[in-house]
Order: sequence, then C-alpha cells, then structure tokens
Amino acid sequence: QQNRLEKQVDDQKDERKFNKVDPYLMQPKGDKAQNPEVPMFNNVENQYVDKTKWGWEIDPTGMRIALREIYEKYQLPIMITETGLGALDIVKDGKINDTYRINYLKDHVKAMKEAITDGVDLIGYCAWSFTDLLSWLNGYSKRYGFVYVDQNDNENGSLKRIPKASFSWYK
Repeated sequence: QQNRLEKQVDDQKDERKFNKVDPYLMQPKGDKAQNPEVPMFNNVENQYVDKTKWGWEIDPTGMRIALREIYEKYQLPIMITETGLGALDIVKDGKINDTYRINYLKDHVKAMKEAITDGVDLIGYCAWSFTDLLSWLNGYSKRYGFVYVDQNDNENGSLKRIPKASFSWYK
C-alpha cells in the first residue's frame, strides 16, 4: 500500500511538470479543426467588456492595467507595436465609415495616456495596420487597415485603395 501511495504522489508530480509542447504548434481536434477561430486554450470571459464580431474582447482598461504591471515589473520603456480592430468594413457610396475603429482607437489612446499619467514610460504606439492585408486566418473578410484595399478571397478585386474614416481621424 505504501508503494501505491508513493506512485500516486509521483504521478501527481508528473502532471504538474511544465509541458514543453509549443502551444502555437498545437492543432484543434475533430470538428474544431474546421474552424480556426475555435480557441485551443481555456480562458476566462470578461462579461463586462464589449467584443468584436469575431469574439475578441475590447478592453482598454485591461491594456492600461497590463501596461502598469509590465512597467512596474521591468522598469523599461514600452512600445506597443501592434494593436487594432479587425472588422467587416463595408464600402457604401465609395466610402468606409468605420466609426467602430475610431472609437476603439480613441478608447485605447485614452487608456495609454492614463497609463503615462500613472508613470508608465510608454514611448510609442503603432496601430495595426495602415492598409488592409490578407489574413492567414480570415482572408480579406476581416480588415484592420486605415486604407481599404479592394480585394477579396477570390483575388478578383481591382486593388483600388480607399482611405477609411479612421485614416483621416488617425493622421
């Protein structure tokens, strides 16, 4: 009985060991493999924040908190190199009125200003992205850019560039 108890303790220790599998190389199984937006990891949903149509949480306050925590831990200047809002942008009368992206950016810029006021040494911010681009996951349906590129998943667009409302606001 002592040996069985020791084996159970050893098995429990093995379960707690760090798994060296690279999570980015893991693939969802079965039906989930057909939808690349299915999360491969568990997370806790924040019911108090808005979400994009793709289910990504919009949390400028969370970004402010993260900036403060990272700066407090490392005491090094921070540059945010990539954030943005992926959305289904619609061309209407030759224009794209992406007020949702402007609101996203306004809220996040405000949170960054607050983090700076809190003492964070934030030295730069790069919005994602200047032009729409092909997403490995969503093709051309999910757009991030300030400039619309007339292209679709069948690659039969004109490639015409149309500055969105967010382009004028951001510059």
